[in-house]
Amino acid sequence: MRGNMVAEQIEDIESIFAEQPIQVLAVGNKKQPEFDKAKDTFERGFQCQIKGDYKQAIELYKDVAILCSNRYESYYNMALCYKKLQQVNDAIEHFEKAASLNRFYKPIFLHLARLYSDKGDQVRSTTNWTIFNYM
Repeated sequence: MRGNMVAEQIEDIESIFAEQPIQVLAVGNKKQPEFDKAKDTFERGFQCQIKGDYKQAIELYKDVAILCSNRYESYYNMALCYKKLQQVNDAIEHFEKAASLNRFYKPIFLHLARLYSDKGDQVRSTTNWTIFNYM
């Protein structure tokens, strides 16, 4: 019963938190020479994602993750692409990675709550919904 209530609440909130990708890779460490390349690659990935070329966007975001593995933005946007391609397990994996890098970016937990709910994992759905609600 509680799982269904969570799913209904998620649906109500999803319209507020549209599936918008993160547009800019936040300021990096100036001592990281690969950051400039990562930033340019991230922008190209974003442009592909906006155009609906999710597979190409994923490849570009993977390149960003190699250059700057500690940045949640590329994992979050990759997860959105996987979600659009209905590759649920990959989406969850990348949202989880994004969450491990940034526990304060609230939309991650909404997406995880939805995906786990869709998979029938009400415990994880409710856990992520609770995190989302109490941030």
